[in-house]
Amino acid sequence: MTGCILAEMNRQSSVHLVVSFPLRRPIDACPKCGATLPRVRRAETWVEEQLEGGWIAAYRLMAKAGRPLVAEVRLFPDDPPKSRGTGRWSEEPSAIPSEGVPGRALRALRLKVPLELFPRFLRSLERDRKLAKQMLGGHGIKLGSEMRRRRPGRAGRTDSYYLVWAVAYVKRLAAGSRRPVKDLTEHPPKVITGYVSDGDVTSEATVRDLIHQARVRGLLTGSPAGRPGGELTPKAERMLKRAASKRRRS
Repeated sequence: MTGCILAEMNRQSSVHLVVSFPLRRPIDACPKCGATLPRVRRAETWVEEQLEGGWIAAYRLMAKAGRPLVAEVRLFPDDPPKSRGTGRWSEEPSAIPSEGVPGRALRALRLKVPLELFPRFLRSLERDRKLAKQMLGGHGIKLGSEMRRRRPGRAGRTDSYYLVWAVAYVKRLAAGSRRPVKDLTEHPPKVITGYVSDGDVTSEATVRDLIHQARVRGLLTGSPAGRPGGELTPKAERMLKRAASKRRRS
């Protein structure tokens, strides 16, 4: 099997993204003619994170409806096989620590790690559009979509954009919802396009980021620890009044 590291958090990072092409043979022989079937290479995208205590957390990314999702999680000793970077290890009993998998290693698994690294992977691909098209095409992600990735907090989106989400969020809270983010995921006030959300498919991670940015921009107050909450700020109220006044004049 072969693999190549395509992105890293930084030079000394314990997290890296790897695209590998392991040989696979679903069945040994054709059920009709009995002929031996050749093995084929299938691209796999893994994010590997080095944990304390000599363990590796491996997250496999796959695309569904044009957006990456964590499809598989593995935890194994930091003892690589001859070909590293494929979500696998040497499988040597001597590599297993005496206590086996400790609870602290399981608690250290963080599903947000691979999804946070993916945008950096996309930025690294922007330098080579031919490679980007080849790699992303195998995952069902259009080249144009990855270039339009979500940009919470950047200058590409104005306060007015986040105000729409803040207002919708507060309305869900006022309606008694205990899961306003999930509600907005299912019924977004605006259509989002990009690699995480596209058209009528919206991820909770995207909505959560948008609400967070609304708070950062001073449009939505904070929430109790671990619970949804918040109110529109005076800044948000002034923006709503100006927008209403502008509509009346037009």
